[in-house]
Amino acid sequence: MPPVSDTTATAATAAGDDPNARAQARVGRIHDRLLAETARLDPPALAVFCAGAVRRQLAAAAEVLHPAAAHSAETRLLVQALGIGRRTLDRMVDTLAATGDPASAAAAGRAVAMALDAHLAVERTLLLPALTDLPDTDLPALVDAWESRLGGRR
Repeated sequence: MPPVSDTTATAATAAGDDPNARAQARVGRIHDRLLAETARLDPPALAVFCAGAVRRQLAAAAEVLHPAAAHSAETRLLVQALGIGRRTLDRMVDTLAATGDPASAAAAGRAVAMALDAHLAVERTLLLPALTDLPDTDLPALVDAWESRLGGRR
């Protein structure tokens, strides 16, 4: 089953000259690469990848994208839910890293990949469009800052 977030190509095509749509498509491409990597790795490699790249992505979103929406009544609960999701994913990554037997590690790896897919889909389909609707919010600038926090534009 393809990840929920396999909509990047459609979003990029629809983006045209809209800077908000282009910013959303940039996030989508990074999300898609992250999900593709989680799908191809075996559990030990996935644990290492999640401890690094996945946690960096989650932290960058929590530090750059989420605060922009945290003070608005319309998006406050969404940001709180994303925080719960991030903390849950952190615990799941810890469990994956600590799992010794291959069958349990494979199950933990699948659980992390599915939870990450859902979390990123919420960011992409709910948070990013909400940010475009908030007054005085510059989504392209936020995405630039998010990409910088990730380690450079992708």
